[in-house]
Amino acid sequence: MAADRRRDRQEALVRTLEVEGLDGLVVTSHANIRYLTGFSGSAAVVVVTRADVLLVTDFRYDAQARGEAGAVARIEVDSTSVWDRFFKELATLGPLTTLGYEAHALSVHDAERFAQAGKAWRWIPTTELVERLRAVKDESWRRARAAPCRTRARAAGRWRPASGCC
Repeated sequence: MAADRRRDRQEALVRTLEVEGLDGLVVTSHANIRYLTGFSGSAAVVVVTRADVLLVTDFRYDAQARGEAGAVARIEVDSTSVWDRFFKELATLGPLTTLGYEAHALSVHDAERFAQAGKAWRWIPTTELVERLRAVKDESWRRARAAPCRTRARAAGRWRPASGCC
């Protein structure tokens, strides 16, 4: 079984936030939420700060969110509005001033929420901060991906140790 890399991923994102001069990042891309927390539901907002990871979802995903992401994120569930709950909980995360958001993954309607409910913070559009982390593959990932390839290549009589793969 592969090691759980979610905390490492979150820590890598925090280092990126420091370089970018951000106190946190609002993550709305489903792929990025899953990468950082393991949560696979379709309704969630995540914020990663230097000190915390918060996942807000709706009541339909309560048990799923706690099961998939509860070990690596604080889970908050709302029965009416994920965004209203998100802004309420965001205020509890300590002194945050400048927050990034995934501009490429946010609807205009959701971005307007920042102007209304998010007046307490300075919002900075970001592009692909998490995607850049996802693009870097560690050695355990490479080995895991190469093993089936080597097996197929050996079976076909094409495996060449110097090339590492088919």
